[in-house]
Amino acid sequence: MQHQSPLLPKPKRRNQSQFILRNFGFLLLVAAVFLLPGNASSFSGKINTEDESKIDTDFMQSVEDTGKSLVDNIGIRDADASVTDATELETMFAAVEEFYVAKGGDDVAEAIKLSRKSRDLSKAIIEQLGRQGFDEATATATELQRTCKACHNFYKDV
Repeated sequence: MQHQSPLLPKPKRRNQSQFILRNFGFLLLVAAVFLLPGNASSFSGKINTEDESKIDTDFMQSVEDTGKSLVDNIGIRDADASVTDATELETMFAAVEEFYVAKGGDDVAEAIKLSRKSRDLSKAIIEQLGRQGFDEATATATELQRTCKACHNFYKDV
């Protein structure tokens, strides 16, 4: 038998079924949060907008995060992950191009041009990685980042 210190309270004995249910409920809650729309890690191919007149912050954050992931994956020479990122970016830039074409007006010509350039750069990265051209892909990814920055300088608040 263990010696119990008179200064420490006697440990409470938990009902094991309550403990399991409580923890299972917590796990279900965590799973539900991660499975809610908008928490998916990959892009669905549609721009998530509140009123269909703006590219929202979540969408642009996904573009930025995927771009950073692409650079990191090229840096560690992970061709499969890099191709996945570049393919996702190409799809995202197609959605951006679609958005600006649909928006129309005199002030969108540069945005259309930059989104097309970004698509072309994403496709070039895929081709370069297909032949294990990591150095080329690094240079192209750097140009892609510059193109993104140029677009953001013109169109910060769409």
